[in-house]
Amino acid sequence: MNDIKNAEDFEREALKDAVYLQEEQEMIMKEIMEEEHRLPAKVYIIEEQPKSKENESVKRDTLPF
Repeated sequence: MNDIKNAEDFEREALKDAVYLQEEQEMIMKEIMEEEHRLPAKVYIIEEQPKSKENESVKRDTLPF
């Protein structure tokens, strides 16, 4: 009787592991799909650019760091 119970426990544990692995795989696939379908960022410049003379170039440091 104990042999049958132990065999059933192994089968049940194997099924639980399969379910956990399937859930983990679905979560990973969901993250991948979100990454692939992410929209690009929109950047808005809200200050006016300084006016330059004809031959003078305007240098702007647009990076925040």
